Amino acid sequence: MKRSLPEELADNSNKKPRLSLDSLLDVTSLSTHEELSQRFAAIAHELCNCTHLRLHTGSGSYLDYSIAEVEFYLMKDGHHDPFCHGADAQKVLGHWYFHRAPTRTGGASSTSSAAGGYRGGTRKGLDLTFGGPVDCGAVGGILLRSIRRTSDDKLISGPSLLVDELLKQCSVTSVATLVASWDNLAAFRNPEFTSSTSRYMELVSRSDAQLPVHRSPRIGLDLSHKSTVASATDERVTFVALPDRFFVRPDTLTANGRMQTFVGLYEAFATDPSLKDNPQRVLANVCGAMGLKTKSGEEYATSYRTGLKSGNVKKFVGVKTSSPKAYLEMVGAL
Repeated sequence: MKRSLPEELADNSNKKPRLSLDSLLDVTSLSTHEELSQRFAAIAHELCNCTHLRLHTGSGSYLDYSIAEVEFYLMKDGHHDPFCHGADAQKVLGHWYFHRAPTRTGGASSTSSAAGGYRGGTRKGLDLTFGGPVDCGAVGGILLRSIRRTSDDKLISGPSLLVDELLKQCSVTSVATLVASWDNLAAFRNPEFTSSTSRYMELVSRSDAQLPVHRSPRIGLDLSHKSTVASATDERVTFVALPDRFFVRPDTLTANGRMQTFVGLYEAFATDPSLKDNPQRVLANVCGAMGLKTKSGEEYATSYRTGLKSGNVKKFVGVKTSSPKAYLEMVGAL
């Protein structure tokens, strides 16, 4: 049940022609976890280093944001991520999807479908949809977790706070009002069909920032769902700790996801040939990269290694693993 360690994000620009971002979002030709993992990394590099979010507020002006943190969720043949929303709106490639509350379809074996009203309070979120053509069967969302406003370098961290920033800048108080006021939800725009007074958000190219893009497990996932079983073939066991979260400048992402950041950096540094068989240097590099105190790093590493040694996943099935100790033991055991 051991997970393979994540590879470092490599620049493959010299190996094959670089695809445009909108082309990268179409993953219908990919079928294996390895292929999809590499594509996620390529998309994350484009989003975090080569793209700005441009929010047009409807007053003839706009605000630019760099993307600091994203997570990938995808449901398609060969990649049945049980944590993916799977909403019909996510079937449209390259659009913005504001999270909706799930509704039950009824019946003895009712399942969740994201067809309710827009999420409010602290449950708000925004995805960039990806996968492929509407009829291809792929349903995916790239969750925007953190962005940085370029005008003052302010970091907005957390999916709900990110949506709050959009609401504030567009002078509205609800997601429903925001969506109704936008021209449409396409993330890639044709300037010829856009008015200076339109309100919308688009992805625009920028010069490559060349920041290292790191990866880790996604935030807020565990094995507490009642359907989970302690088996290597269980989809939640398979997907809960996959390194499908991507981020830059880990020392600035202190509000959420410190456990996940630690796991991602720890596994990456542990496979660095120059640091192999030197756990103290591995830990020092991790703590330095994410601005973590050495004592906290030692506690995190102890919990992770405890799980790694035991390999006991069953104890984490059916229970919440919100504490750092429990979470790190769980990931180590997988």
